[in-house]
Amino acid sequence: MSDKWDIDWQVVRVNARLIKDYDDKFNYVIDWFKDHPSKNNYGNVKNWIKMTCMGYKKDPKNWIQIIDEVNILSFQKMSLLSEVNTEDLQRVLNDLSKRKYNFQFKGRVPKGHIEFVSALEDELKVRG
Repeated sequence: MSDKWDIDWQVVRVNARLIKDYDDKFNYVIDWFKDHPSKNNYGNVKNWIKMTCMGYKKDPKNWIQIIDEVNILSFQKMSLLSEVNTEDLQRVLNDLSKRKYNFQFKGRVPKGHIEFVSALEDELKVRG
């Protein structure tokens, strides 16, 4: 089970959206995973690969094979929101504010999404 509301993962996911080249996009995410090889990140990256490949109408097998070869650690410390720079927090908040859940949850926003967005907003308010 992955925790997709990990701020480190959210920053990587949003930054990957800015990369236009298909291979560069996947290499960026996989390089991050190799530097942060936890079980949680494996779940997030594997799901991201599947969904992104679906969007590109490509087969995810080669990318999944790459992450399957990474030596996964059982635990990795997640960053606190207070440890993440303001620009990254704002970029993640902007992205999540536009997210739609129509095909997954029949349009209902998951509780985890609401709580995470609220925490982002609270952290950004504290920063002014």
